[in-house]
Amino acid sequence: MKTLSEFLEFIGINLAIFIVGFIGAVFMAGNQKGMKPWQRIFSVFGGAFTANYFTPVVQDYFDISDKMIYGVAFALGYSGLKTIELIIKRFHNKIEDDVQKRN
Repeated sequence: MKTLSEFLEFIGINLAIFIVGFIGAVFMAGNQKGMKPWQRIFSVFGGAFTANYFTPVVQDYFDISDKMIYGVAFALGYSGLKTIELIIKRFHNKIEDDVQKRN
């Protein structure tokens, strides 16, 4: 039987990065006015998962040192789903530019 940490690692969760992202998301949710409790919960977990899965991507893309990784995770947790929106918009713009260049 696997331990909890082995299971989390198996599903791609780096517990330290997840926790730091979670804390960043809690700070962000605390600054948002007019959110319902369930919206805050989704926002916090969205930020934590964003930090968990995108911190390694950002680290690799920008060649960020391991010493800075927790700061990146905090910032990604804080910015949460807005980061995902920006990445998706940028990805769509790149695809559109590539399609236009081919035509």
